[in-house]
Amino acid sequence: MTAKQDVFLNALASEMQYQLRGDLQIAHPAGGTWDDQSLCTAYYRKHPHSGIFAITCLPLWSLLILDWESALHQWLDSLFHIVGNSNWTKQSEPEIPDFSPSVDHFTLLLHLLTADFNSDIEALEALLHSTIFSLDFSQAAHCLDDLETHGLVSAGNLTDAGRQFLRQSQYAPYAEELEALSL
Repeated sequence: MTAKQDVFLNALASEMQYQLRGDLQIAHPAGGTWDDQSLCTAYYRKHPHSGIFAITCLPLWSLLILDWESALHQWLDSLFHIVGNSNWTKQSEPEIPDFSPSVDHFTLLLHLLTADFNSDIEALEALLHSTIFSLDFSQAAHCLDDLETHGLVSAGNLTDAGRQFLRQSQYAPYAEELEALSL
């Protein structure tokens, strides 16, 4: 903590109304404690690879902040330093080349969430008797072939890629409800 930050924190101390308590880590670079060792800025991190939740009892809404803009920026930078840079990488989405699924494809994908089937035929026969979904048998068989060709279905059940594809579609809310019902 710099001398300028120390003056900044002391200026805000007169307006402080709360104290921090709990199983928290002290944000030392941000001037985390007062002279009496009570906490003014701390953070919580569940485990080393999780994000952090920072908390302060400094009155950042105070009009006094207007006089300390650069010190506030330094203080926020010190919190950012604690956080560090993210090494998050976006997971690659399953690639489905030249495949534009129709409503019928999605109907079949959603139907496959309703039970675990032993084969394609069992899944198609269950679709004929479904009280939720209605799809012509030959159209359903054609859609099933398409879905298997593109790795979304195998042996009458959704693959992991199929589940991921459905979760990323506009039918995701239906998929969540059907999965919850089938448990």
